[in-house]
Amino acid sequence: WLGYTPPSLQKGTKMRLGLMAVAAAAMLTMAGCIGADLGSQSTTLSAPSGYGLPLKARTMIYISQRDLDRPLIIEATRFRNEETSTKDGQILERAARAIVGQAFSTVVTNDVSIRPQLVVKVQGTPKYSRLDHMMKVGCSLDVYQADGALLGNFVARFSSGEGVDYKDALEPAYKLCLKSAADQMLSATSNLMR
Repeated sequence: WLGYTPPSLQKGTKMRLGLMAVAAAAMLTMAGCIGADLGSQSTTLSAPSGYGLPLKARTMIYISQRDLDRPLIIEATRFRNEETSTKDGQILERAARAIVGQAFSTVVTNDVSIRPQLVVKVQGTPKYSRLDHMMKVGCSLDVYQADGALLGNFVARFSSGEGVDYKDALEPAYKLCLKSAADQMLSATSNLMR
């Protein structure tokens, strides 16, 4: 008796339960409950102990022109990549200005006329696949004094959960990756200032 299901409930109930499960998953996906909500994660930098942000320094972000002009290339299938119209380099620059701008009082990109005290070379590499709809980003901040002396290299990685769209996920993913690198930079900077 334990494994017995009346014939009247066998086909209809299984079909209805399957349709209800698909409908529920679709509603959760549309409501944003499934997949990563990258925009809601904090990108506020952690101030070094004993200091307030932004630190008083004229800072130039350096991103090569080739990187600024770079389009986003995504993995369309296992065997084919696709070049998108999304300007990866410009999104990287916007994210870098937002993050580095929290750390230092004056921040410009590729403009030596401010006579920068610090130069922050920014690099970022995204990887997005249509197969799993996951955004992975690697980034680095190389920090130099005005005379060219390297103060440090700070590297970070970020990986979103599955179910994101590359157009919506790229800038928040860069910001979260750069936040991690910038927090490392500020921690090292506070150690140098002591």
